[in-house]
Amino acid sequence: MSCDKAEYATVWKTEEKKSDVNLAVEMVSDAYENKADAVVLISGDADHSAALSVVRYRHRKTTVVFNPHPGECAELRRLSTFYKNIPRDLPAKCQLPEVVTLPNGRTIHRPPAWA
Repeated sequence: MSCDKAEYATVWKTEEKKSDVNLAVEMVSDAYENKADAVVLISGDADHSAALSVVRYRHRKTTVVFNPHPGECAELRRLSTFYKNIPRDLPAKCQLPEVVTLPNGRTIHRPPAWA
């Protein structure tokens, strides 16, 4: 490519928020501490495979995976007790409203980042 000819590409900005690592640690920790009989993972990311394997086979817990991505993640399917692809927009549709009023009149606000 010559220096006088500019080429452009679309760049997707990605940020590592450590959410995958944090989620994996919590799944394994909850299973180890026997805080749950089952783990439900909403992801199609095979990066969760190691944690899912530990939860299912070492700690003998039920592992449920709902994959909101198109196509199957064979690795997650193999490691789950139950696996299902779901529509990508389903988790957002299942969120609580922005404000919930409890019977005692107290209000709870959904965090803005969840919107």
